[in-house]
Amino acid sequence: MSADCLMFSWKKSVPGREKIGAAHFNEFIGYLTQLQKNGDVDAFEPVLLTPNGEGPTGFFLIRGSGEKLARITATPEWHAHVMRAMMHLENPSLVQGVYGNAVMNRMEMWTSLIPD
Repeated sequence: MSADCLMFSWKKSVPGREKIGAAHFNEFIGYLTQLQKNGDVDAFEPVLLTPNGEGPTGFFLIRGSGEKLARITATPEWHAHVMRAMMHLENPSLVQGVYGNAVMNRMEMWTSLIPD
């Protein structure tokens, strides 16, 4: 299993568009479930955070190889979900990352680049 991931996060629902957001949330879970069944992603996890004033209040952590994740984020279906999210979420954001053992590898690389 890969250690690459995507984090699709948001700050909050746009006021007045909460029902649209709730429906899209469920549709997006269905979309990701199908991607997982097809082997296009390894796994995904929706996470809701306690409202904190400034940061995100939720995100989807989507796991898969960098190649698979790049492939799905280039599809019209992915772009349609992102465009829809932009219509009912404040500050939607997509960030690439790593998890698990790859974190220590990245930290080793980072610390090796710190100037003396």
